[in-house]
Amino acid sequence: MEYIEGADLYDFITKKKTTNESYSCILFQQLINAVEYIHRIGIAHRDIKPENILIYDITNSIKLVDFGLSNTYKSNELLNTACGSPCYASPEVNIKKLINKLNGR
Repeated sequence: MEYIEGADLYDFITKKKTTNESYSCILFQQLINAVEYIHRIGIAHRDIKPENILIYDITNSIKLVDFGLSNTYKSNELLNTACGSPCYASPEVNIKKLINKLNGR
């Protein structure tokens, strides 16, 4: 396992509170590049959240981590299982889960 000197994006946001737009654009572009790469090789991360994005202190570059919920897929294939962190799910997803639970599904 690789050691990363720095913090995750959640800690960064909590400590910094604000940052300039150009720095945010650099981090976002790196994240988009990481997601594009894993999709190109047929992997869906399925749990992207600030806690799963590490920021190197020295180089200010990011690393996408925690592929525990990831899955492989083929072109034009849908994944059928819901996963991820409920705290980051859309209200529609959480309401649907609650309704299904109340209806015994």
